[in-house]
Amino acid sequence: MSFISVKGIIIALAILPLVSLGRMIESSLPEDFPGGISSLSRVKDDEYLAVSDRGELLNLKIKIDSKTAALKECEITSRFKVKTRYRDLEAVCRAKDGRIFVTDDCGKSAYEIDANGKKVKEFEPLRAEFKSAKYNLGPEAIEYGAFGTKDCIWTMTELPRTNDVKSLKLFKYSLKEDKILASYDYEYDYAVVDFLNDPKDNSLLVLERNIGVSPKIAFWSGLNYISIKIFRVKLNDDGTLEKTLLFKKNTGSVNYEGMEWTTDSLDGKRRIILISDKDITNKPIRIEWPGRLAVIELD
Repeated sequence: MSFISVKGIIIALAILPLVSLGRMIESSLPEDFPGGISSLSRVKDDEYLAVSDRGELLNLKIKIDSKTAALKECEITSRFKVKTRYRDLEAVCRAKDGRIFVTDDCGKSAYEIDANGKKVKEFEPLRAEFKSAKYNLGPEAIEYGAFGTKDCIWTMTELPRTNDVKSLKLFKYSLKEDKILASYDYEYDYAVVDFLNDPKDNSLLVLERNIGVSPKIAFWSGLNYISIKIFRVKLNDDGTLEKTLLFKKNTGSVNYEGMEWTTDSLDGKRRIILISDKDITNKPIRIEWPGRLAVIELD
């Protein structure tokens, strides 16, 4: 805790620690890159899918320098409107056969869509579970085939629903049987914002984000207020989830929300990319979240 004095008034400021457990290289997104990006899913090579909270499915080309990990190119190759209940798309994942799955945060539901953004199916059993989610804290993450499962999607709300006690619920959904097969208690540190399947050991990487103080306080105080953590999560035989911290960092005003694999480094280290929600709000004061793309070397 630090203290400053302004005209005789003592003010206490909680300074968030700058902690990093891995190498992170940040690059600025292009000036004309849209805001509201919430999730990434890799198609192949430098081709990615993304969704935005403006109700869009975007096809991106993202090129990372294999030596320096700097961003070489980031452009939108096509974009499509997606009609869901609220059009607040927060998560996307793609199966190997090309099926695409998304979540609608404020709409409190999950869907399958086609490559042009057209709705194929809404998963009603998941919607029933998400109805008790608080406003704007609905399903924030989705992944296909996590923990080595076949033809299943996994999803979770950002923070506890009104009927959750202390933990979040991680849902396993069978696409073949069209039903929830199981749910697991997830002990969260911060709000959950994205998932990423790790086929190397059939674990799940989870991106969590904490906004330590309100944007208004951060604006006037100059505090860096957003912090992220990345965990490796394993599903034990007894149905418990085991978390291991891989990465932690204070990201200032950069609001990272999407996470996906990218090309390996020249020396064979695996890398993930994080993409931020580039946004500006003018109420009650102007707050800008800058557009960034970060590369993290995991191993």
